[in-house]
Amino acid sequence: MSTPYELVFDNKYCFVKDLGVGSFGKVFLAKDRISDKAVAIKCLKEDSPERQKDIIHEIRIIAQINHPNIGSYRGSRLHSSQSIT
Repeated sequence: MSTPYELVFDNKYCFVKDLGVGSFGKVFLAKDRISDKAVAIKCLKEDSPERQKDIIHEIRIIAQINHPNIGSYRGSRLHSSQSIT
């Protein structure tokens, strides 16, 4: 059975399952196709410039955290609708 997220981000990850929905958007579990490591991908729905500034601020904070019990930041990309994913 195929899902809309079966292969995401230029075929780098394979969709595993939805994890939840929050104020910024949706989070789903995926696996890196090469390393087979599990990753959480946050797809953000907000495209207003002011809200994007908040999202970028969150990314900058998360990118600085290095703790074994907190997921590490791996990257981000802009979607064609100009929202950050």
